[in-house]
Amino acid sequence: MMKIGSIFVPVSDLDHSAEWFESHLGLKRIGEWEGGIGYALPDGSAQLALVRTKTRQGTEFLADEKERHVFYNLLVPDARALHQKLSTRAVVTTPIKDENGMKSFDFFDLDGNTFSVVEEHPDSPFHPDNLEN
Repeated sequence: MMKIGSIFVPVSDLDHSAEWFESHLGLKRIGEWEGGIGYALPDGSAQLALVRTKTRQGTEFLADEKERHVFYNLLVPDARALHQKLSTRAVVTTPIKDENGMKSFDFFDLDGNTFSVVEEHPDSPFHPDNLEN
């Protein structure tokens, strides 16, 4: 069996970013090491780690000259609720899209890292209830 263990996010100011992730996303700190802090993601087995970097690294790649993609997305049960929560806390977000069997939006952390948020429609083949183990 294989599953995602951790997602590593490059940050310039570890302490300030830790405070931001804890207050805006409600992440629970589970460990620290020189230059990094680990968090448990709610309702899942994957973890998220902030890693201090000297230069901006980014969390996206170019699919072609016009289309950017993030390396991962965060699956949530209610994209609109998280969007509302982040927007009221002055977090930069994109508008919610409702297409291809999912609601989605992006938000940006203090370093400008992009985080994609997805809520799969129950009929989507990508919805957790429809995945075969």
